[in-house]
Amino acid sequence: MASTHALYQSFNGNIKLTESKKDGLRTSRNAIRNDIESWLSSNNKSGSRFKMQGSFAMNTTVNPINGDEFDIDDGLYLTDFEDTEKSGWPSCDAVHNWVVSAVEDRTTAAPSNKNTCVRVSYGHGYHVDIPVYIKTDGMPHLANKTKGWIESDAEGFVAWLND
Repeated sequence: MASTHALYQSFNGNIKLTESKKDGLRTSRNAIRNDIESWLSSNNKSGSRFKMQGSFAMNTTVNPINGDEFDIDDGLYLTDFEDTEKSGWPSCDAVHNWVVSAVEDRTTAAPSNKNTCVRVSYGHGYHVDIPVYIKTDGMPHLANKTKGWIESDAEGFVAWLND
């Protein structure tokens, strides 16, 4: 019986991100994090933490076949509101606008304010999506501009998958 291990190793080498690309993504992510933390601090909205999610967090990001962009997802958790009733939370539009203001000069392209995240596009074939969460009673809520604050546990999903 023929071994397919060498064939798989070759295939995986062709589709996975190189260490150089991963380093570039981390550098971009860290720059965005610094922009957001600085903006939040300057505007008295300082409580936050970040958590990678999606394919990059699970080490499953692949090079797109047709040259399309790939992305990384970096969840922003607003910790100042964890002990606040939902009625006291800022609006989803407001928190998205905070992130847009924080990253608007990060790249030459304007950030995209999507329904569930703010997207920062880079000219190197990738973008960084920043969804915004508030976590209370163990359940994170995602800022969705059309549906409001909805339960969404991307962090829990990554932990479940990695386990």
